[in-house]
Amino acid sequence: MHRRTLLGIAAAGAAGTLLQACRRRLGSAPVTLYSSIDPAVLEPIVKGLILPWEVKTLTDSEATKTTGLLARLQAEKSAPKADVWWSGEIVGTIQLARAGLLAPVTAPAVLTRYAGAVPRDPGGRWFPLADRPRVVVYNTAQFDAATRPRSLAGALDLARASKSVKPVVFAIANPSFGTTRGHVAALYARLGRDAFAELFAGVKCRVVDGNSAVVRAVAMGEAALGLTDFDDLVGGQANRWPIDAFTPAFDPSAEAGPALMIPGTVAVLAGGPNPAGAQALAEVLLSQETEEALAKGAWRSRPVVGSSSATDARLADLTAAAVDWDKAVDALPEAVALGLELMKG
Repeated sequence: MHRRTLLGIAAAGAAGTLLQACRRRLGSAPVTLYSSIDPAVLEPIVKGLILPWEVKTLTDSEATKTTGLLARLQAEKSAPKADVWWSGEIVGTIQLARAGLLAPVTAPAVLTRYAGAVPRDPGGRWFPLADRPRVVVYNTAQFDAATRPRSLAGALDLARASKSVKPVVFAIANPSFGTTRGHVAALYARLGRDAFAELFAGVKCRVVDGNSAVVRAVAMGEAALGLTDFDDLVGGQANRWPIDAFTPAFDPSAEAGPALMIPGTVAVLAGGPNPAGAQALAEVLLSQETEEALAKGAWRSRPVVGSSSATDARLADLTAAAVDWDKAVDALPEAVALGLELMKG
């Protein structure tokens, strides 16, 4: 056996022995992570962690992305079972903070790294991790780079029922869940009720269970266009599906401009069973190394802080729109209710 391999095995064995000794000294209680991150993204990150505690995870389904675990955290408020919350979006985390379920992240390395970062919680109860843009995906049998719409409003207008006898179909994930929920809330907060209603009125929508289902519907010809996350686009292209996409400006009518980038978030749960482990896990997750791993892997994200050579070239030059996420959370109930009415009508 190669000497380097033997040294690696010996080092791994020594690290494992030391880790077990640390766990015995600190107690056997694991650190529990609730997360809406896709297991294919989450598991490699968690398996690579070196902490003096076992990390146990609980994840959400695609169809009820984020909201299922949010409801569980609310139900467990009087006797928390989780230590850390890692979400693929931001509005649900702000809701947890408002409900008093989060504790400040105190690790100096995190506070230093995120000094001046936007968005961030003024009380340090959550921090952003890994930006992903929202994109309009289209079927390349129906559109190409020259004929595709140039804005979100343009894409929706193509699918407006009043425009033709047989309008194109626009696929969108159920706005009650996940990043689509945050997107419609941010649009509603920016545009106001009347302009938001005008944007979606009369659009022939196909409402599906999740962003990956949007990509599949467009690829299979069940819709011509759709709104999804960048990583879901990349996953569909890896399957050699006939799809491409553009990143629209956050201003729906603009053909160019800052894009809606939805960050993931990491937070420590107040009163969790392993507070020391929670702070340690949050510190590792909110590191440059984790953002590098997420940029390289299936998440296909862009670091919130700093940059990474692993960032997909299509994301490198995007400018993130300034979004008032607190206003988006305020608008969330009305935005979701009106969005469902318009999209399912």
